[in-house]
Amino acid sequence: MMAQETRCSDCMVKSIPAEKLTGEELGILNNNCARISFRKGENIIKQGAFTTNIVYIKSGLVKEHMHGPNG
Repeated sequence: MMAQETRCSDCMVKSIPAEKLTGEELGILNNNCARISFRKGENIIKQGAFTTNIVYIKSGLVKEHMHGPNG
C-alpha cells in the first residue's frame, strides 16, 4: 500500500519561508516538488556543485561535511 502524499498546505513541518506563502503559492510549491528518500551515506548535494533545488529534511539525520581552504 502506498502512503498518502501530504500536500504542502497540510504539512505540519513548515519552514519559516513556507509559512509566509499564500494558499495559491503553496499549491504551486506542491505541484513542483518531489519527495525522495536517501540511503545512509548517500550524497544529497555535493559541495561546489550548482543546484536549482531547495531541500527540506523531513525526518532523519544529515551529516554536513565541508572542505576547508586546505582541502
